[in-house]
Amino acid sequence: LLVAALDGQIPTPDIPDTGTFRGDLVAFLTSLIPIFEDQAIRMVSLDLLAMGAREPDITKHFQALASGRNTPLDTMIERGRRRGEVREDLDALTLLELIEGPMFMRSIMRPDQIADFDIESHVDGLVQVVSPRD
Repeated sequence: LLVAALDGQIPTPDIPDTGTFRGDLVAFLTSLIPIFEDQAIRMVSLDLLAMGAREPDITKHFQALASGRNTPLDTMIERGRRRGEVREDLDALTLLELIEGPMFMRSIMRPDQIADFDIESHVDGLVQVVSPRD
C-alpha cells in the first residue's frame, strides 16, 4: 500500500535531450530537486526502506517501483554511449547510483540544503568518471 502511495506521489521525470550526456544530466537532476525536496515523498521512501530491512517482500516492491522509473536515465545513458560519451564497461545500475546517489543522500541527511546541491559540479565530476578512457 505504501509503495502504491509513493508511486502516486512521484511524477515521472521527462527525458531531456540536449544533445550531450552532460546537458541531459544537468536538466534531469534539476528536474528532480522538487521530488527530493518533498517531505511527504522523503518520509514514505524512508519508511519503505526501513520496513524493507525487516520484510524482503517490501524491498522487492520498492525495487520494482524504482526500476520502473529508470527509463529516463537508461535512455540518457544509452544515447551517451551511442555518442561515445559514456564508457561501455559501466553497468546502468552503477551509473544510476553515481548519478542520483548524492542527491538522495543529501535529501536524507540535509533535506533543508537540497536546493543548494551543486548539480553542475556533480555532473562535471561524473562526466570525467564515465567518459571513455584514451
